[in-house]
Amino acid sequence: MEDKDLLVQVSWLYYRQGLTQEQISKKLGFSRVKVQRLLVRARNEGIVEIKINFPFEVCLELRQRLETLYGLRQAAVVPAAWTDEDLENALGEVGAEMLSRFMADAASVGVGWGVTVSAVVRHYPAQPVAGSLVVGLLGGQPQLSGVNPGEIAKGLSRKLGGECYTVPAPCFVNSKETRTILLGQPSIRQTLELAERVDLALVGVGTTMHNATLVKAGFLSPSEMAQLRAMGAVGDILGHFFDDQGRIIESEFEDRVISLELERLRRIPTVLCVAGGTEKVRAIHAALKTGAIDALVTDEHVARELVALAADQDTARVNR
Repeated sequence: MEDKDLLVQVSWLYYRQGLTQEQISKKLGFSRVKVQRLLVRARNEGIVEIKINFPFEVCLELRQRLETLYGLRQAAVVPAAWTDEDLENALGEVGAEMLSRFMADAASVGVGWGVTVSAVVRHYPAQPVAGSLVVGLLGGQPQLSGVNPGEIAKGLSRKLGGECYTVPAPCFVNSKETRTILLGQPSIRQTLELAERVDLALVGVGTTMHNATLVKAGFLSPSEMAQLRAMGAVGDILGHFFDDQGRIIESEFEDRVISLELERLRRIPTVLCVAGGTEKVRAIHAALKTGAIDALVTDEHVARELVALAADQDTARVNR
């Protein structure tokens, strides 16, 4: 077999037929190392060209429109058509990149919680920052592993090589009186006071659907979440629920949550929100209206919906 024909055959079996290098080596009687070498040659000689069909210019345009329409300091949009796991990793990777850029001018960072925030920390590179401080922004102790606010904060602290303070309390307690007592405890009060003074905050956005992470984690029951929906709640940041206009839902739940207040979150110089998934469009749109978010990382589907919603609102104002 001629050399070039061999390169074509190996490439076809690998890229078009989906055979593994081990399967090709057995089929053609070559070693796996030779198959690998032939695949490298095929790419180097132009027989195989790798093309990624991703409309970068579209996502760049969406990013710019989000920044303009919502007054964001920075935005980033990851491509559509991911599985849930791929979307989580894409948001985590891009979120980690943006967080790293912001950390260049920050010594302290407050950390929220959730699956996506956890993914950001997981993808964050280990790059020690002298004198760095990581502070948890809310209480924890969830039943769902992998999303504990304290563990997420500690994970980022290990990568930054600095100090870490977490809130030693549940996210939600059973009464306003219990919350008042706990907030009077020095360890809790001092941590939340530190949280107010961080240079940067990383947060996610939750929904009020029956399968929301707050429910899965055991922070709230399905019936409690249904109560919140009935009150007009569409999403939350740090356990603070808001309506379609980004207004806090004043309720017993607001009196029971142990986390940095949304009003104090707004005062932090930079708040980075990482959130995506079409089920969160309404919640993210409302979260942007709270005035607490300075930078956003989301996905293409959500970005398109956010742009359309902003355009609809502009049209409604013109037609009044």
